[in-house]
Amino acid sequence: KRWFVPGDTLPPLAVPAKIETSMASIKQYPPEYAFDGDTLSFFATPYSLIKGDYFMVVTEQLRLIEDIRILCDMSKEYPTNADILISADGQEFRKVGSFTKEGKAEVKMEPSPVKAVKIVLTATHMARLSIREIILKESSVQKQ
Repeated sequence: KRWFVPGDTLPPLAVPAKIETSMASIKQYPPEYAFDGDTLSFFATPYSLIKGDYFMVVTEQLRLIEDIRILCDMSKEYPTNADILISADGQEFRKVGSFTKEGKAEVKMEPSPVKAVKIVLTATHMARLSIREIILKESSVQKQ
C-alpha cells in the first residue's frame, strides 16, 4: 500500500466540477483531493469545525446518481453529526442521508438527477476532519 504524498498542483477532479466549502484546509491537503478519484489522497482541516460548516461538490453537468459514498479517515477525523444533501440545480437541496456514529456515509437511492452533493455538519466537530473521497455512482438506467 502506498502512502499519499501531496503534489504542488491541484489534482484533476473525478468529473468536471467545482468544490465549495466553508471549511479551512491544511495547505497541502486542499478540497480538490476529496473528489479526485483517488481514495488514498484526502482533504483535511487544521482544526475543529462548527455546526453549519459544509463541503460541496457541484458538477458541471446534471448526473443521474443512484449511490453516494463518502470515505473519511478512520482515525476519528470523520464527522459523526453530518447530513448528506443533493440538489438538481445547485440551489434547492434535500437531505438523502446522514453519517453514522462510526463516520460511515453511504446513500443508495432511486436514480436521481444530481448537480450538487453537500455535506453539512449538524453539530460541532471537535477534531480535524479528513475526507478521502466523495464517490458518485451514476445509474446505468437511461433517462426517458
